[in-house]
Amino acid sequence: MKNSDNLFEMIEKIHSEMQELGIGLRDEMQELRIGLRDEMQELRTGLRGEMQELRTELRGEMQELRTELRSEMQELRTEHRSEMQELRTELNSFKEETNTRFDTLETKVDSISDKLDDVEANNADRHVTIEGEVRGIKKSLSRIEIVTADNWGDIARLRARKRIK
Repeated sequence: MKNSDNLFEMIEKIHSEMQELGIGLRDEMQELRIGLRDEMQELRTGLRGEMQELRTELRGEMQELRTELRSEMQELRTEHRSEMQELRTELNSFKEETNTRFDTLETKVDSISDKLDDVEANNADRHVTIEGEVRGIKKSLSRIEIVTADNWGDIARLRARKRIK
């Protein structure tokens, strides 16, 4: 039994060493967990701080961009208003010039229309006068033809008398 007692003692000894090792390992694991938790907490805190700095930095840059964009937009508005005013002025000038030209043309057309009316009235008077003169000429021609015919008749009679004598 000595061997079995020795064996039993050895087993007990190994068992007790293993329990001590297990407790030690548990303690080490607990310490590691605590250490890792603390490190993670520090990392979180550090990352939060960095993220806050980045946010602040980005907010500042965004504010600068907004300010620049507002300034550029204001400049563009001013330029466009100026260009629009120039276009309005130019358009009004063109409009006035066009109206002046149309007024001049209207005056000339009215003058020409009045002259045409006068010419038509004169032509109507001339037409009546000429028509009267043409009628007179036709009457005169008719008389001349009649007189000529009478003269031919007289000439024929004289010739006939001359032949008879």
